[in-house]
Amino acid sequence: MNIFLDFIKKYGFFLLLGLIFAFHLSFINYDPDTLLDINTRGAWIDEALYSLQSRQLVDLGFLDVQSNDTFVRSPVYHFLHIPFFFVLGTHLWVSRLIVLCLIFSAVLLFYFTKKTRVFAWAMLLVFLTQLHVFHFSHYGLVYMMAVAFLLFSFYFFLKVIEKPERYKKPLFFSAFFFFLVYGTSFQLITTILILPVASFLYLLLLHIKEKRANWKILFWSVLFSSFFAGIYFCCWYLPHKEFIDYLLAAQVAERFPKNLTNIKGVIHFNFIHVLWVKELALYYILATAGIICFFISLFFKKSNTSFIGGFSFLLIWLLIELPKISMFYIPFRYLLLLISAFALITTFVFVFLSQKKIYRILLFIVFGFIALQNCYYNYQVFERRTNDIATVNNYLSKTLPNGSKVLGPWAGSFTWKTKAEVVPVWKGYLNDKNIIQKFQPDVIISETDQACSDGYYASINFDLEKNADSVKVFKVWRYNIGIYWLKENPMKYNEIIQMMDIIKADESWFSLIKEKAKNKNLSIDSALYYDAKYLIDNQ
Repeated sequence: MNIFLDFIKKYGFFLLLGLIFAFHLSFINYDPDTLLDINTRGAWIDEALYSLQSRQLVDLGFLDVQSNDTFVRSPVYHFLHIPFFFVLGTHLWVSRLIVLCLIFSAVLLFYFTKKTRVFAWAMLLVFLTQLHVFHFSHYGLVYMMAVAFLLFSFYFFLKVIEKPERYKKPLFFSAFFFFLVYGTSFQLITTILILPVASFLYLLLLHIKEKRANWKILFWSVLFSSFFAGIYFCCWYLPHKEFIDYLLAAQVAERFPKNLTNIKGVIHFNFIHVLWVKELALYYILATAGIICFFISLFFKKSNTSFIGGFSFLLIWLLIELPKISMFYIPFRYLLLLISAFALITTFVFVFLSQKKIYRILLFIVFGFIALQNCYYNYQVFERRTNDIATVNNYLSKTLPNGSKVLGPWAGSFTWKTKAEVVPVWKGYLNDKNIIQKFQPDVIISETDQACSDGYYASINFDLEKNADSVKVFKVWRYNIGIYWLKENPMKYNEIIQMMDIIKADESWFSLIKEKAKNKNLSIDSALYYDAKYLIDNQ
């Protein structure tokens, strides 16, 4: 029995962490779940859109920062992806593993610090297994990457409290990771307030409780936060000011109600129809109970300074994210920072309150029950995995020549196995001015009802079917996706035919074309046409 307990004590955490990681890997090459964020295309399109400009930089050797909104919106995300894409290739699994490894690294950091080891165990059971946290952790999106950086910042904030006489260095790193949070997405710019406000709340509670507080911590937290905000403002916002302002105006406008009555109505609707789901209800209840228990313990028992500081950080994190529940459009990916805050408050508060062995055993029995319940929810997702996106990728990898130009919001999701130039388009938003004439796409990928582009092609009287040589329709999740192979304009077509004749006349060149056709399972005429077209396009 003692040998077993020693084994669990030494290796149990890594064994459980490894099992969770292995379960993640069983999703790494599959579609995003069909029910997890059911009211939006979400990760089905966004994973490809976020990484698109990094992919094109690596695959095609150029970067157009305004062809898509994600490079300017999420620079840290791209700067992390580019080196990994160079080394490992531009694959979806690479993007997903970057996010997943960041989350697991943050949890490991807490485990390797003795004072937060029990908290790391609790995170393993309650935080990492939560349905939305679990699945978005293996999607190549910005939200869980931001959560990982918040966890790193939280870790260094606890270090400030642990050694208050040496607070500057960990405070600097805490501010740095907040810089990475809003560098991951400028929509998270409000998180810049967490560190200084959490510092203030911690010092205020400490002053009330023990009549002592090192207010220099607040000064330096404001200074470091301002320093990194200044870097972001001068080095990123100002050089891209016009484009960022355009994106902010387009993305933030009309997202929140304009008066208090409407705000109440939207919050009530969102809570009943979006937020109050069986996978999250227990987290809301336990986090609320945890907040109440913290304030009771603050005034009726001796409190650990790390407990006060850590709670202050997590509470401000929660409060900064809470206004999102008043948004008209509220997919779960927007709520991941909020969901994470609820889960972390639940684990942090009750771990610190259960100092006696018997209480801690009871607590981990409860946490174990939560983990088992979450595993059941996650297994249901495992059972309904699909591979629709891979099917379309395989089709285009055999039919779409390198260097082809592909237009549409879905295009990035279906061109992972090609070296195509991809541009998304939406009516009234990005690339909606004469994009057909400017970009001259070879292929347009669109839902057959054009809902993905808000009806862009219909709005410019461009008939997709009449302008296509052929159309291939795929069923992807609940959407009918058309691959529209566009007709050549007559002048360009004649140039391609002439180039085909030149290639045929060169015996060694034509032999290479035949070999390529054989390797790619294409007809000789198709391979000849694609090569001739590529040469004409790149003259």
